[in-house]
Amino acid sequence: MSLLRLLLVLAVAGLALSAPPALAVDAPPQMTFQGRLLRTDGSPETLPQDLRFALYATPSGGAPLWEESHPSTAITQGYYSVVLGTSTPLPASVVNGQALYLGVSLVGQSELTPRLTVASVPYALLANTANNSLTLQGQPASAFAPSTHTHPAASTTANGFMAAADKTKLNGLPSSFGAGLSLTSGTLSVALGSSGSATTVARSDHTHASPSLACTYRTATGNIDTGKNSTAWCAATETLLGGGCSNLNGTSTVPGPTFGPTNVATVDGSTQTPGPAYTCRVPNPPTGASIPTAYAICCRIP
Repeated sequence: MSLLRLLLVLAVAGLALSAPPALAVDAPPQMTFQGRLLRTDGSPETLPQDLRFALYATPSGGAPLWEESHPSTAITQGYYSVVLGTSTPLPASVVNGQALYLGVSLVGQSELTPRLTVASVPYALLANTANNSLTLQGQPASAFAPSTHTHPAASTTANGFMAAADKTKLNGLPSSFGAGLSLTSGTLSVALGSSGSATTVARSDHTHASPSLACTYRTATGNIDTGKNSTAWCAATETLLGGGCSNLNGTSTVPGPTFGPTNVATVDGSTQTPGPAYTCRVPNPPTGASIPTAYAICCRIP
C-alpha cells in the first residue's frame, strides 16, 4: 500500500542520550514513539502495518546505528504507538549524547522522509546533571535527607513532627464544646432546662404525664317531640364515640329491646348543645308504645 507521509504526534519517554553514571537515576534502554500514517488521499490508515525503525547519526544517508522491526502494529484512525528497544535494546554506544535521527518505514518500502530529530528526554537531562556536577535537579547531595532518617515523636516538652500550635491543641481538651456542653474537672456537663431549646436536653429519668380519657354516659327520654323520639346530647368539648337505644317499640307492660350502660352513672343529656348527639327515632309508633331512651357515650379526648 502506498502511503503519502508520516505525521509525528509525540516522541517522548525513556531515551537517555548520555550513559547514566551510578549516582544518576537509572534510565530504561527504550523509547516510546507515537506517530500517524495517512494514505495518499489523506485518509487515515486503519489496518495493522509492519513498521521498521532506525537511528542514524545524520539527517539523511549513512548506515543505521540501530534498527528494529515491529510487525503487525495496531493502527487506529492512523495513530500508532510503539516502544523502541523492545526486541533490540538501545545500546549505550548509540544513545551517548550524540545527535540522533529516527527513520520510519513500512517493511519492504523506502524510508519516509524527513527523518525525525531525537531530543533529550527527562531521564537524559537528569543523568547529565548528575554526571556533570554531582547534583540532583541542581541540588547537592547534602540538601537531601538519607533514607534512614527519622523524626522525633511529639511529647509534652518536644513539638516533634508537628507545628507548635497544633501540639497545643492536642495537649489539653477545651473547656467547652459548643452551646449546651461544658467540661469542668473532667466532667462533661449538659445544660438542663425546661424551655426545650436546641441547647438544652432532658434528663434520662424524665417522665411524661399521661392524661386519662374521660368518658360520660348521657341519657335522654322523649325530649324531641311527641312522636316518641329521643336525643342524648354531648357537651361541645366532647366527642361522640357511641350510643344506643332502649325500649324500642315496647309498651308499658311489655318492654322492647333494651340498651344501656350498667353499674355506671348517667348524666342528663336531654338539653341540646353545640356538641354531637345520639338519636333514637320511632316512626309511627303503635298505640301504647313506650317512649325510647337514648344513650350517648361522650368522651373528652386530651
